[in-house]
Amino acid sequence: MMSRYNQPVSLENLALSSFAQNIKALGVKLLQSEGLRAEVSPSRTLHHSERESTCFKNMLKTVACRVHRLFMCHSSAWCLQSPITIKENPHYVQQICNDLQDHLHSMVIQTVANELTAELLQILSTLISSRGGLMCKPWYELVMQSLVRSIIHPAVTRLKLTHELYNIAPVVCATLGTMTNLEVLELSFVSDVSDLCMLVGVMDECLEQLVVTALRSLVNLKIFRFPCNCTDNIVMSVGCSCRYLKCIDFHCSKVTDLSVASILDLQCLLEVNLCRTSISEEGCTFLLKKLSQNNATLRSFRCSAISVSQLDILVSKFLNLTQVNLVSFSCDLSLLKELKNLQVLRLQSGHFSHVKAVLLVSGWHLSVLELARLIGVDVKVIDTSDLNIENVLRRNQLRFLVELHLELHGGQLPLSAARMITDSCIQLVVLKGITTWGINSYALQSFLQEMKQAYPGVHIL
Repeated sequence: MMSRYNQPVSLENLALSSFAQNIKALGVKLLQSEGLRAEVSPSRTLHHSERESTCFKNMLKTVACRVHRLFMCHSSAWCLQSPITIKENPHYVQQICNDLQDHLHSMVIQTVANELTAELLQILSTLISSRGGLMCKPWYELVMQSLVRSIIHPAVTRLKLTHELYNIAPVVCATLGTMTNLEVLELSFVSDVSDLCMLVGVMDECLEQLVVTALRSLVNLKIFRFPCNCTDNIVMSVGCSCRYLKCIDFHCSKVTDLSVASILDLQCLLEVNLCRTSISEEGCTFLLKKLSQNNATLRSFRCSAISVSQLDILVSKFLNLTQVNLVSFSCDLSLLKELKNLQVLRLQSGHFSHVKAVLLVSGWHLSVLELARLIGVDVKVIDTSDLNIENVLRRNQLRFLVELHLELHGGQLPLSAARMITDSCIQLVVLKGITTWGINSYALQSFLQEMKQAYPGVHIL
């Protein structure tokens, strides 16, 4: 259960952040090492490396004791004073990074491998973003490849590359094939920030080939999310190699009907997200029919412009659905009331008349409800004398809600309704859309301050 009150930063996160800063310092030293031109003999270089290794290992052990063996890392700066330049000896970078890799892989416990890898990749990307001039260095690619290879722990099972990491994405994708334990891969290079149009990211042919090649080795993958940039070639590679996939998410991408056959090759699918792809209505209908014939047990389904026939297949063949996300719908959704196990319902960009019947269904245990960008909202369904919001909460079992997203463009809802929602929905953590309720800014700010004091862990947006 999510807490309604703020939690302090964990000791583990503090230690991870400290270690990440050390990697950043190391990256800066390596990328700027052109100016360090002291002449030394090979024997002195070896002695320097051994001295650094001993210091680094001792520091790792010290921090390990302080964080109660959560993980072993170095919390003090690795003071690298390079005696030679990368231009004069490119193997020096590999020597330093190999040394770092040995310590990370042998001394960092596996339970924090995912968190450590994510933190270190983020710090490298931040370094490049803040020091764009470093990308012009002739040895930039060598340094980044060596650093990325050294910081990705072999035990990593989860990797997420967001748009913030785009500048190091090619380097990371080139190493994906070595992460044979990977179970979750998310390549979110472009953020989907709008429900009003399809966002299509730019997929470089070289980057596409890197991903296609890497997927052939990721046979243990269970979750694969590649919004905005995914292509038919990538989905085909997934269908051939990643037979244990349970979740696929290709929303807002260039995926077409050519990918349907490859998706059907995935026999373990539980979650499918095809919102705003180029898969046609016929292709989506064919996919649903074949999935039902293959006895697929879908738990989550998301798509755009759903038709009546597709909706009928969903509610008749996939009764165990717990999550449904429908975007840009134009048909009546009353059939959704047949899904008795539904917990998450997100409805975006449609007409409120197609949703009204769903809101009055009793017996649901919804934890997340989103009604966004709906036309013709009838607020009387939510707040009238004979059917007030309290009755709706009781009839719809919304006391289990953790997140409520309600946008009323063109409609109005009083602040008293928001107070009743937060009081009645005792597990509520997120309330979104309140700025669209037609409330004046002064009253809204006063209310937000009031709620912040009463429920500091409830995020009202």
